[in-house]
Amino acid sequence: MKKKISLEETRYSIKTLGFCKLEGVLKNELILSLKAELDLAIEQDRQEIENYDSYHFNDIVHQLIGRGESFLDVLANPTLNLIVDEILSPTAIIHSYNGVKLMPYQGNNASKLHRDCPRFYNQDYPLMLQALVCLDEFKTENGGTMLLPGSHHLEEAPSSDYFETKAVRITAEPGDIVMFDSLMWHCGGKNLTKLPRRGITIVYSRSFMKQQIDLCRAIPSSLINSMDKVVRQRIGMDVRVPASFSEFSLPQEKRLYKANQG
Repeated sequence: MKKKISLEETRYSIKTLGFCKLEGVLKNELILSLKAELDLAIEQDRQEIENYDSYHFNDIVHQLIGRGESFLDVLANPTLNLIVDEILSPTAIIHSYNGVKLMPYQGNNASKLHRDCPRFYNQDYPLMLQALVCLDEFKTENGGTMLLPGSHHLEEAPSSDYFETKAVRITAEPGDIVMFDSLMWHCGGKNLTKLPRRGITIVYSRSFMKQQIDLCRAIPSSLINSMDKVVRQRIGMDVRVPASFSEFSLPQEKRLYKANQG
């Protein structure tokens, strides 16, 4: 039985420890679709990107929107959006939406110790929050992500020895989502099993921050028009920058940058 999600406990855990695990957020049918679509996207990149095996981001797919129908279903999940609204803001947008497949006895860019936000900020006003969506079981044997609790409070990086001693390993079931502050130092482990370990990372930011990829320009308009209101807002449709004075001076209901976006 999955644990009932408490907004108060989630907020307190993320503010103090830097992370919180939400159990059983996604249903099994959606998980299976996400795994299949992520595998397909990786294979497409393998065929289309020159010298893929030496590619810096092998087995990492950047910008999953448009690479499969199920990826939009995750963005519309009410539990996920409730947490983002609570920790950041209802006007928060997607900074990046990427997928990772950690293959047996291989590493990739996500295996390096890192934090996903280079700009240090005060925890009274967090700028970025991310959701690690577990598509396979996360455990020690298959390189479940390691997090350093409380590291979002300090600007300096930990030493490798300190991280290895004090970090905690994420153990999670498919469909669980681990929310953590983007200042947390973390890395993927080593997959010592015979099966891949898949995950999706969605990074959310305040609405005034630039995205990894300009989603409103990168996503076909036909797909944007099919999105529900929440997902359209999350990709940044309410905070587009006018490209001309005529766009700037549009009537309020047609403005690209809506009022009260934080």
